[in-house]
Amino acid sequence: MVFLALPLWAGGIPKPVLFTHTNDVGYGNEVCVLGPHPALGGNDPLKAIKLTWSTGNVWRGQVALPDGETLTYKFIRRSFATSNWPATNNFPKTYSLIPNS
Repeated sequence: MVFLALPLWAGGIPKPVLFTHTNDVGYGNEVCVLGPHPALGGNDPLKAIKLTWSTGNVWRGQVALPDGETLTYKFIRRSFATSNWPATNNFPKTYSLIPNS
């Protein structure tokens, strides 16, 4: 029998949050989402969550985050394990989520 430890969040029950960002970051680069919450890399660019590219330079990714908490995040461009911080501010959000079907 195998038991998996599940993270205990200070806030609500973790629910999937879809991050979407449209940007042409050039060949060989990737877009990641980064924030102070451990699920968003704990502000470590090397642990940032990589988003998936799709046609039209749309980057998407899903991360389980605690429901009802206000979290800050940034989209960063990463190339070969280095990162470029955007000149813009964080994007504070309060999540009240509906789980994906």
